[in-house]
Amino acid sequence: MWYKDKFEVCGGPQEHKLQGFVISTTQRLFRAWKARLHVLYSSYSTDEDRLSHRPMDIEGQLQQLVVEQQSEEVKHPMNRDEILSSVLEMHDDIRLEMQADMDRKLEEECEQLAANLKRNMEEYLSKN
Repeated sequence: MWYKDKFEVCGGPQEHKLQGFVISTTQRLFRAWKARLHVLYSSYSTDEDRLSHRPMDIEGQLQQLVVEQQSEEVKHPMNRDEILSSVLEMHDDIRLEMQADMDRKLEEECEQLAANLKRNMEEYLSKN
């Protein structure tokens, strides 16, 4: 993840706590940003007004997407099951990414332990 480039992170439980913190903070900030956008865009009655009064942090195609999502004239709203399946797919993707990362780290640890064991055995045999 990007934070590993910026911060020195130890392995183990501390890293998992940091990953959880980063993910929860990102989710919280994204929800707050979406809520601010909703308040802004819901104050205008038409899509044309919404497009002409865009926030500074939204540009081009992203603005068009936001306006389409905030529009009250939604053509195909998602029902509860579709929303649930969409959220579960996102969580599965995150879980799979974290699992792959943990598997990679476990494999690296096993390789390191095997190398240490081999070195220790060679030292022990050379002494005897």
